[in-house]
Amino acid sequence: MVRRLLNKDDDTLGSVCDKCCNWCYDDRKGWEGAWPVHDSYPDQPLDQELMDAVGVSYPKNREIPIGTYIKPMKQTFPWLLSGVKLAILALATRLWKKGEFDAYLSTFAVSDKIVITRAKAYADSLYDEIVKPLKQQRGEWALRLKPKLATESLLECGIIPFVWVNESISIPQFVELPMHQLFLGTVKTIYDVMDEFIKGNKHGESFAAFINPYISEIRRCGLSWCAIREFDLGLADPSRGHRLSH
Repeated sequence: MVRRLLNKDDDTLGSVCDKCCNWCYDDRKGWEGAWPVHDSYPDQPLDQELMDAVGVSYPKNREIPIGTYIKPMKQTFPWLLSGVKLAILALATRLWKKGEFDAYLSTFAVSDKIVITRAKAYADSLYDEIVKPLKQQRGEWALRLKPKLATESLLECGIIPFVWVNESISIPQFVELPMHQLFLGTVKTIYDVMDEFIKGNKHGESFAAFINPYISEIRRCGLSWCAIREFDLGLADPSRGHRLSH
């Protein structure tokens, strides 16, 4: 099969490969029973009128109540974003407790503590700022909450990473990035060679001017597993690691 794929004469090219696994997301027998609903999963549905007014909807296969088992879903950034928005709304209006908030987002595999921690804090701030003062005026909630739950607001407040709204990046690419880093041999020896070349040819300033805008864009993506900072020719403290490795 690999030889046929390399020679581009396999009839499965461009289609979904069924040779690697014998189940799909719609095959109920393939997933039912594997992931029972957590005891803390919320069972109280949100007010549909409020959801419509705020512009929030249930993500596919994450409705409330959901049944006995959680169905696996192929992750996409819009799907994750809709789940975070819904959870923030439910916690901000105090329909859910924080345990239900955590259990709900765990079904999206939103494991990034930064996103979850900031989303909780943001929901609490919306409660203090909007919901609590307007407790007797529920009709005003939607008007005040809608702009706060807009994607632009969540991005501006650092609740979600920039990469979630970048249409040129998809989740499968996250597998490619570390694989390229590993198999292209990005190791300290290469950093040392690059460092000597940059210093020996006095390219420090020009290299910094070239690379730092790209580094800034990567930092905006908010990748918790990607420790990165701008290139600084003067950074020479061994305790902080190699300056090119950051």
